Amino acid sequence: MSTPGGARWEGQSSTAAQERSYGDLVRVRDASDQLHGAAGIALRGGRQLQAGKEGVLEAVKDARSDGFDVGEDYSVTDRSRGGAAEFRAARLAAAQGHASFIRHRVAALLASDHLLSAQITAATKDIDGLTFHDESGPHDNIVGDKHNRVQPVDRHSFKDAPNPEPDPPPPPPARGLPPDGVHPPVGGDLTVGPASRPSEQAKGGLSLWDGKGGEWRYDPGTNQWHNPH
Repeated sequence: MSTPGGARWEGQSSTAAQERSYGDLVRVRDASDQLHGAAGIALRGGRQLQAGKEGVLEAVKDARSDGFDVGEDYSVTDRSRGGAAEFRAARLAAAQGHASFIRHRVAALLASDHLLSAQITAATKDIDGLTFHDESGPHDNIVGDKHNRVQPVDRHSFKDAPNPEPDPPPPPPARGLPPDGVHPPVGGDLTVGPASRPSEQAKGGLSLWDGKGGEWRYDPGTNQWHNPH
């Protein structure tokens, strides 16, 4: 971004473009972390659902092996007929026991499914709201005539103009450091030093370090309700 085509790009537009791209990077990185977390929840939940499903099938298999039929609604009926009253009572009790155990396994499977759905919904909250359309852009400071055309100016007329352009703005702060007037939410003296992340060090990134070893980096991608560190 700072060297398009290999040429050094400086000025307000360059600063604005770099801040915008960094802000977009922060948005994407946050969304990526959020989706990776949701994927982990889905993988763990998938294994739990598979175990629950196998538990239901195992309970159904046990009932069938014991001489009972299991319907699609998980009702249990005895395949045997006849026998003494004591035998029929025992078979009825066994059928009720199998049916209760199967319902228990099914309820556990449904509860796991609902819990997983709620966890994934919470983990992916606001993902659909990810946007890169800010109200301002890197070209908002460019001023042209009433038709927004670029106006050529010869050196002589510019030199003799009674109201020359103001001095160029100061260079932007180093990568990771805040602009003037912005301070991390911490008291005490702060020391400028290399960023701890190797990828930031390779880019010349700096950080502010407090007296307790805390590292503070400026993040222009945050909103107006949070400190941009």
